[in-house]
Amino acid sequence: MTDLYEELYLSRSSDTADIQRILAKQRNDWTARSVAMPDEAARVLALIDEAERAFATDGSRTAYDEELARSKAPDAQPDQDAARRESYERFYDAASEYFGNKEYDLAETAVSNALKNAPADGADHRLCVLASGTYFELGKYAQSLDYLNQAIVLEPGNAELYVRKYEIASRLGQQDAKDRRGMADQLVNTLRLAIKKAEASADRQTAAEAESHLAKLLFTRMRDSSEAEAVRIAQDALSVDADLEGARHVIDILDCERRAREEEERRRREEEQRRRREEEARARKEFEDGWRLLVRDSENNCALYIKKDIIEERPYQQPGDSTWEDCTLRKWLNNEYYNSLPAYFKSRIVEVINQNPSHLGWRSASGDNSTRDKVFLLSIDEAERYFGSNSDRVASYKGVNHWWWLRSSGNMGGAASVWSDGGVNHTGIALFWMLGVRPALWLNL
Repeated sequence: MTDLYEELYLSRSSDTADIQRILAKQRNDWTARSVAMPDEAARVLALIDEAERAFATDGSRTAYDEELARSKAPDAQPDQDAARRESYERFYDAASEYFGNKEYDLAETAVSNALKNAPADGADHRLCVLASGTYFELGKYAQSLDYLNQAIVLEPGNAELYVRKYEIASRLGQQDAKDRRGMADQLVNTLRLAIKKAEASADRQTAAEAESHLAKLLFTRMRDSSEAEAVRIAQDALSVDADLEGARHVIDILDCERRAREEEERRRREEEQRRRREEEARARKEFEDGWRLLVRDSENNCALYIKKDIIEERPYQQPGDSTWEDCTLRKWLNNEYYNSLPAYFKSRIVEVINQNPSHLGWRSASGDNSTRDKVFLLSIDEAERYFGSNSDRVASYKGVNHWWWLRSSGNMGGAASVWSDGGVNHTGIALFWMLGVRPALWLNL
């Protein structure tokens, strides 16, 4: 008499309703296989027909079980443990086949039956690994991790099991994100154990795979504190296997960021160059529009310029008496006004030592002290030397011809100036008067 339990991998401990559901599933599966495996499918479908009749009801099942028992009664009582082991091996082999064919639901059923028939002399790490893989593929990560932990207990020196544990725990951590940092620490510890055990067994490939996972984990979750370690571990892993995804991810991200920084630096330099060219163009236009060339110094490759018109009205000194060396107008020109000029313009200004000779008058014949200036006013001598006539010296302010200061001290006090008609006033004007300002400066050519 055919033992339908053994032939169809049915558990005697399952109730009749469960067996009916399993048989229905098997019928669908083997019907689908009938094209690829016609002979085997026909044999199994015939057994399923027989089983559906035998297990149609609890009564028919009882009758079948009694008849099956009678058919075996004349034989010697089998070794119960041997029979259990035989059933276990059949269910294990069936589970392995289903798993290999990616029929994970059938693999789960076969694994369940194998577990029920596990030998009494101890657990089998093979089944724990197979059960873990089956539940993993079904998305049941907690069960998968439980069986994987059982496998590790049975084979604590197996580094590959620790790498697999990391993969399962990672998926489980994605489902439960309550304590990401705590989960990350556990994953790091698991991978460090995997590396340690792999190195102890000289399994460099498994160590590299664990290093690849660890490098990516440190880089993505703990980069602020562990970037250098992640890079070192990734490089170690890639020295063994250049295709390891986690390690390659770390190096590729760093390369991408480096290229992005280089591109940003390139754009920054181009923008700086563009800005500098525009500033130079504005400065050149300002020369052309607002400044007048007075004289070139070919020997020193520089030239003296003066503003074509008055830029504003200011006192020479306020309050009190002063020479060019100490007056407030000089301080303003060499500070606020100088700092307001374009950078390109300022970079070409030549700091010069201006002589301030006496023009004989109420001051001593030795004259005023020389000064070091970037921006300055013309002296009496310069105003008379560099302009061809009075009309050539005329300058306007807001469209009206206006007086403008010279830096020389006047003969009778105050400071010299140029009148609105362009004549040079040697006598001097009270220092608090609001006269026009025409800055002058030397520029490198």
